[in-house]
Amino acid sequence: MSQELGWPRDDEDLSMLIDTDVNRSVDSGFVDLTTEAPAQTSRLSIRGSRMSTHERISSALKILRDGRISVLDLLIKILDPSEASYSTYRDRICVPSPKEKQLGTGRLEKMLDFLWEDPRSQTRVAEWLRPHAVAYVCSTVYNEMDDVKRCLHATLDTVTPELLLTCNVENTLASIMHKNAPLLYTIIMNAAQTKRAK
Repeated sequence: MSQELGWPRDDEDLSMLIDTDVNRSVDSGFVDLTTEAPAQTSRLSIRGSRMSTHERISSALKILRDGRISVLDLLIKILDPSEASYSTYRDRICVPSPKEKQLGTGRLEKMLDFLWEDPRSQTRVAEWLRPHAVAYVCSTVYNEMDDVKRCLHATLDTVTPELLLTCNVENTLASIMHKNAPLLYTIIMNAAQTKRAK
């Protein structure tokens, strides 16, 4: 399987690529990768600090290309939860930085936006997402209906003739659904619309 993906015979090259003593940029999340001896690394780090982001990325991509490792192969290897040695890199990808928390969005969301906006990847992403989206919607609606049932629960002593005469079932249900089951309410409202109404 590893040879089919274009990986080296073992993970030593990839481990060396990722775990090398490197010049790090925590804010950008980018790592300047070098594989030289300590003295050479020191000189390259000084030179690397003067490189632009574009130059650093080009340098990293060249290392990957020379090692016959695609960007996707690298990401798959890093994101594999069975690869304990890459857990720090997974944290950098999955856990938002303080700056991202402050902004309310981050680089992971931006990457997903790019994948969704590109017609070449949108179809594949939609096909992958569909079963997960259906499962998420079903689970959310199930929980919402529990809240709706609690709101509609009534005892016999609260059901009076006056209540039955004055209660507008449609308005009451719509209000409760809008507040306690927003996802289901949105689905029902959209399902009830005609093309002309839209």
